[in-house]
Amino acid sequence: MFDENQEMAFLMRVGWDLDINIEGNHSSKCETFLNTLNVVYGELITKEKLKQSAPDFLESLEKYEDILDSHKRLTFNRMVHLAIDNLAAQPGVLGHVKYLIVDEYQDINRAQERLIRLIGKDARIFIVGDPRQTIYQWRGSDERCFEDFAVHYPSTETVSISENRRSVRAVLNIANGFADNFEKRYEHLDPTRNGDGGAYLGEFETAGAEAEWIADQIELHVGNSACSYSDIGILFRSVKTSAPVFIDVFRERDIPVMVGGKVGLFRRFDVKSVSKLFAWLYDDGFWKEDRWSSAIEGEDLLYSALGDWGTGMSELPLPDDIVATLTKWKDSTLNSEFKNFTEAYYELLTLLQYHELDPGDANHAVIMANLGRFSSLLTDYETANMLGGRKINWKRDLKGLCWFMSAYATGSYEEQTGDDIRGVDAVHLMTVHQAKGLEWPIVFIPAMTNKRFPSSMTGKTGKWLIPRDIFDVDKYEGDIESERKLFYVALTRAKDELVVSRFRRITNNVGPSEFISEGLDRSRMTELSDRDSLPLRDVVEAVDTEDIRTYAAGEIITYRKCPYFYRFRHVWGYQPGLTDMLGYGITLQWHYLKKIIQIEAMK
Repeated sequence: MFDENQEMAFLMRVGWDLDINIEGNHSSKCETFLNTLNVVYGELITKEKLKQSAPDFLESLEKYEDILDSHKRLTFNRMVHLAIDNLAAQPGVLGHVKYLIVDEYQDINRAQERLIRLIGKDARIFIVGDPRQTIYQWRGSDERCFEDFAVHYPSTETVSISENRRSVRAVLNIANGFADNFEKRYEHLDPTRNGDGGAYLGEFETAGAEAEWIADQIELHVGNSACSYSDIGILFRSVKTSAPVFIDVFRERDIPVMVGGKVGLFRRFDVKSVSKLFAWLYDDGFWKEDRWSSAIEGEDLLYSALGDWGTGMSELPLPDDIVATLTKWKDSTLNSEFKNFTEAYYELLTLLQYHELDPGDANHAVIMANLGRFSSLLTDYETANMLGGRKINWKRDLKGLCWFMSAYATGSYEEQTGDDIRGVDAVHLMTVHQAKGLEWPIVFIPAMTNKRFPSSMTGKTGKWLIPRDIFDVDKYEGDIESERKLFYVALTRAKDELVVSRFRRITNNVGPSEFISEGLDRSRMTELSDRDSLPLRDVVEAVDTEDIRTYAAGEIITYRKCPYFYRFRHVWGYQPGLTDMLGYGITLQWHYLKKIIQIEAMK
C-alpha cells in the first residue's frame, strides 16, 4: 500500500496520462487531483454524482484506479472505499466479530464511520474520543460522527471522563478557561496530579528576541539538571513560517533539536547537502528551497552542497580532495555501477565521512536520524518509479528525482518524530498537529502573533476538481473553531510548565493573536519579559506501569543480533534498498564494526 509520499511520487510519474483539467504546473495539478480524490473517497461521493457534476474528473479518477490496479497497489482511502463496497455486498463475512474498539473517534471521516458500522454490524462497539480535540477537519475528520454515534445506536451507554492525568492544575486552569470559548460548552477537566507547575505569558520585541529567551530557559533548566532536552516541546501553528529563527538560534548554541512540520527535514543543512548532490548527478539538475526560491543549477549544486555540509557538520571537516572524490562518485553512478539510489546514497555517506559521527552524541544522533529519513525519501521515489518492472535509467530517473524533491519533497517531508527517535535527547520542535497524543513537562507555544495563530490561511478558497456544493467544503478549508481546538490541543500538551509567548514587531508593529487578547485568562498566568527567567523546577518522570511498549518479533530478533543494526533499521529508518544488500552497504557496516571494536578495546 502507498503512503501519501509514495502516492505523490507515483502520481507525478503517471499523472501525465490522467488529463487533469486545471491550470498549473504538473506537480500542483497532481496535488490538486490527490486532494480532490481523497475528498471523494472520504465523503462517499458516488460515481453517479460525479458523472453528473464532474465528468472530466470522473474520467481521470477511473484512469488512475485502472493504473493502480495494473500495478496491484492500493492507497489508504481507496482501501477503505473498497472494504465498504465488499462488506456491503457480503454482510455476513464478519459475523464472527463480537467486539470492536475504536480510539480517537472524533478524527474519523464519513467513509471510516460507514466502515466501522459494517464491521460492527453484529458486534458490541466501544469508542473513545474527545470532540475538544478534533483537529483534522482539513483532511476530512468530522466530529459530528462522534455526536451521531448515539443516534445510530440508541442503547449507547456514555461514560464521561472528567479527570486529566497529564497536567497540573495551573496548566488545566488555562486550558479549561480557553475551552469555554468553543461553540459548544464542555465540562472542565480536573487534575489527578499534585504539584505546583506554572502557566506563563511572555512578550518580546522581535521573533529573534523570543527565540533567544527560550534558548536561555532551555540552557538554564538543562544546565541545572532540572530536566533533559527531550523534556521540552516547542509547538507552532506553522513550522515553515515561525520555526526558522529558532532552528538558527539553537544551531548556534549547540542545542540538539528535532524539527517537525512538512519542511522540517529540509531545514537541515546535512539533508540539503545530500539532496543537492543527488540533483548534481543529473547534467541539467536543479534544486529549489521552495516554489518561490531561485533554482540552484549545474556545478553550483556541488559547491552549495559542500557549503551546507560544512555548516551542518562543522566539527567534521571534509578531506581536501572531496571534489575529486565526489566527481568519481558521480561518474560511477551515471555509469550504472550502483544498482539503485540506496546503494549510491550509502556510498555517498561514506565519502562524506559519515562513519565519524558518534551515535552517542545527541547532535550527531539527530543528524544520523534525519539522514536516515532522506534514505526513506529516496526509497519512496524509487519504489514508485520502478513499479511495473521498469529498469533504472539514471538520466531519466535523476531528472524525475529533481522534480520530486523541488516540487514536492522540500515542502512535505518531516524529520523523524520524537516517538520515532527513542533515546535521542533533543528538544522537540513541531507543529501542533504533530504533537497530538504527545506530552512534555515543559511546553513553549511561541509566535502567538496576529495572522500566525489562528492561521491567516483559515477559510481560504482552495482548488478542487469537483463542484464546491457537492461536499462540505468549509470543513476542508478551515474555520476559526478548528483553530481554537488546535490551540487547546497545544495547551494540553504541557505537564508541568506552559509558556505562551508572542513578539511585537516584524518590520512594523503586529498585534497579539486573538487567542491571547480574547481567549486566555491572563489573570491566571504570570507575565514575563526578556528580563525574567522561568523558575527552576525539577522534572520528575512518573512511572506508568500501564505504558507497555510493544515490539514485532522481527525487531526483537534484529536487536539481539546487533543493537546498532536495530537502531539504524527500525528506529532511524535506514532502508536496505530494493535489492538484497548486505546490511547498509558493506563499507558503511564495516566502518561501524570497526568503531564498535575500537570502543570495546578501550574499556
